[in-house]
Formats: sequence, C-alpha cells, structure tokens
Amino acid sequence: MRNKIKFLRKEFHNRIKEKYEYTKPDFDDSVAEETDWILIETSASANFQVTKLVRITPTIYAIKLTLMSKLFLVVFSVTSLGSLFYAISELGNNNPDTPLAFLFAIGGAAFSIALFKLNVKQIRIDKSKAYIFSKKIKNSRNRRIKTGKLSFTEIHAIQLISDMSKVGNKGYSQLFQLNLVLNNAYRYHIINYTSQAKSINDAEILSELLEVPIWDYS
Repeated sequence: MRNKIKFLRKEFHNRIKEKYEYTKPDFDDSVAEETDWILIETSASANFQVTKLVRITPTIYAIKLTLMSKLFLVVFSVTSLGSLFYAISELGNNNPDTPLAFLFAIGGAAFSIALFKLNVKQIRIDKSKAYIFSKKIKNSRNRRIKTGKLSFTEIHAIQLISDMSKVGNKGYSQLFQLNLVLNNAYRYHIINYTSQAKSINDAEILSELLEVPIWDYS
C-alpha cells in the first residue's frame, strides 16, 4: 500500500513537472531554463499582505510583518491564551464548551507561532555590505545556502510569478510571488503579494539595489 502511494505521488509530481516545463517562459538565459516557474510553498499565504518591503536607509531594506499581520499576531495570541485559561478552569466541570476552547487555543497558537517565525526570520538586504542577512537562508529545495547571509554575487535575477493559491478553507485567490534566482538556478523566496502592481514596484526597487534583471512571468 505504501509503495502504491509513493508511485501515485511520483506520477502526480511528473504530470505537474511536464505541465510547468511546457509553459516555461523564454528569457533567452540558460539559468532561466533551469529555474522552476511554479510558486514556492511558504507559510506566508493569506488573503491579505503578510509581509512587506521596508526602506531602512538608502542602501538597506528589510522584509517585515505588515501592520495587519502584527494585529493578527496580538489578537490571536491573546484570544488563544484566554481560551486556554478558560478551558483549564472548566476542567472537571463537564462543560461541553471545554474541548472547543482547547481547539481554539491550539489553532490560535499555531497561527501566532507561524507569524512569529516570519517576524524572527526578518530578511535584511544591505547594499553597503553586498549581502542579504536572515536567521535562516534556505533555497527553494529546502537546502541551506549559507548560515545567516547570502552574497549579492550569488544572485542572478529577480523572479515574478503568479498562480491561484489556496487560502485556508475559503477557496483560492490570486497570489503573486517575488523570488531571487541564484546562479545555480535555485530560488530564494522573498515576499508573497495580493497585488501585482505592488510586486512589480518592489521588484524594480530590488533590481536597482541588487543590480540584476527582473524576470516577470506574473
């Protein structure tokens, strides 16, 4: 049974791969031909803007949580703690709402932790040092590139792509994604967007900062 599941997964992956390879864009670049053109799976997918590009100085930019994300972080943290305390206080009272309170507390905590991890990750792009700094630097194949930093010389281009992405249980919405393409065709995710215009604007800023071209396939 396990082998059959593995086989079906492999077949599904191959079909997706064939489909995406058929629709690859032509940028007349050998690295572009080796690059993946499907969305990188991230935890930063929602029907609102989760992170944003922020100018710190003329040569330093950072990726930070939006105000909406920070509000969600505070609200879900407080409500999940409140639900947890309520559930604990009702233990032994045969209250039918106790299991629901526990579930709400767990769900709120999971959402808060996901946003907190994004905030901790916080990417900083420093042109004066020609490095991108982050708590975790991993490429799109989940392999560690370098502990804490990525040199500008390793970046080949900026990739803009889009697709329909599932958002919770409410169906699908259009998602725009900005990634850095490295010299070895691996990708490093930067931001997900709900607005194409905003993704293009940020890509133009980073293109000037990193001095690399934009591959817009959104």
